[in-house]
Amino acid sequence: MGSQRRFFAWRGDRWIAHNRLQRIAPALAPAARVLEVGSGFGAFLGAAAATRPDLRLSACEPDVTHRHVLLDGAAVTFLPALDTLADGEFEAVVAFHVLEHLTDPRAFLSSLARILVPEGQAWIEVPDLMSGWRSRNYVHPAHLSYFSAPLLRRLANAAGLEVVSCGPYSDRGVLAGNIWLHLRQPAQPHAAASLALADSHEVDAVDARLDMVRWSRRDRLQRRLKHGLIRVLGRGLFGELQRWRGYRQLRKDQVHDGLR
Repeated sequence: MGSQRRFFAWRGDRWIAHNRLQRIAPALAPAARVLEVGSGFGAFLGAAAATRPDLRLSACEPDVTHRHVLLDGAAVTFLPALDTLADGEFEAVVAFHVLEHLTDPRAFLSSLARILVPEGQAWIEVPDLMSGWRSRNYVHPAHLSYFSAPLLRRLANAAGLEVVSCGPYSDRGVLAGNIWLHLRQPAQPHAAASLALADSHEVDAVDARLDMVRWSRRDRLQRRLKHGLIRVLGRGLFGELQRWRGYRQLRKDQVHDGLR
């Protein structure tokens, strides 16, 4: 039990959930129906229930075994899939680090448009292709797509959604390197449109970013060191070491937020 508490404390799930909720909660009407797609361990839903007990919370999360771990007793209705939901069923939808795992991101956004009420809102977070990464180590085998802010805007518009804001986090820390996308269903919903093509500036920017990715001598050294530590420490202990390093950054972020 102590190991589990340390696992989640070092991952920072609750703090990250609270950070996201602070950006969203002011826009949620009383008793709003809120759906989280890909709720994971339930940290965001737990934070939402504690901060806004008036909210009516639902989630789509296939991991039946672990989806209650961080709910902290929150009342959440778990739903099987988006295509089972009625049109205009929710005032708000959130999806954090889900879009990059999907085979059809545009279809997912179209589903969000369908289940949102007129003027309903959605918040999405994804890794930022244009962030300061420099190594092929950042290519994740479970990520099927990579997004820039202009691409997300075009996908959202093609799905019939209005873009309220879209861009990287302004602050540094554990959430840096991600894009925060805020969407709205128009008061008069309109049909999905064709996906607009990227202009030459967008293509050139992505090409320039990809050209910066190199497998450097430092990357090779870090890779060997990592594999050596895994052999010596074992995967479990090495994983704890990685989470501890992330926790140190998390603590810095918490101190920084306290000083602002």
